[in-house]
Amino acid sequence: MTSLESWMQQLPAEAKSRSICELALPGAHNAGASEVKCISPLVSSGGYLASVAKNSVANALAKPLAGVMAVCQADGIGQLLRKGVRLLDLRLGLHDEQLYICHTVVCNRTFCSVLEEVAEFLREQPEEVVVLLVKRDWGARDYFDTQ
Repeated sequence: MTSLESWMQQLPAEAKSRSICELALPGAHNAGASEVKCISPLVSSGGYLASVAKNSVANALAKPLAGVMAVCQADGIGQLLRKGVRLLDLRLGLHDEQLYICHTVVCNRTFCSVLEEVAEFLREQPEEVVVLLVKRDWGARDYFDTQ
């Protein structure tokens, strides 16, 4: 039986000799968007979310509602990788001068912590490959376009 944690090292030689671009990899959309930290005015480009972000009471009340729409993955990065995911779609936004995983709102995971989890997995499974698709979160587009 193939282990999901190390399925790539169990591929036949013909598959291993192919370019990564020729392989279909299991991926996770908005990986790391598993819990909402807050609604940030930098991430929430204008509109009602920006006004909610500036009001701490409204922010606290809106956080659980935002989580219903923003949370995409119940599993953390390490769990996704151990379950066989090899492509992580990461959306970034700036909050408190740090890059965070975002999905219109700021999620409870920094980009650095994601990189640490990926590095830890690759140390444990050195024959596996993880592809990171990194882009700005759509909600952070105005901020990133001006920097």
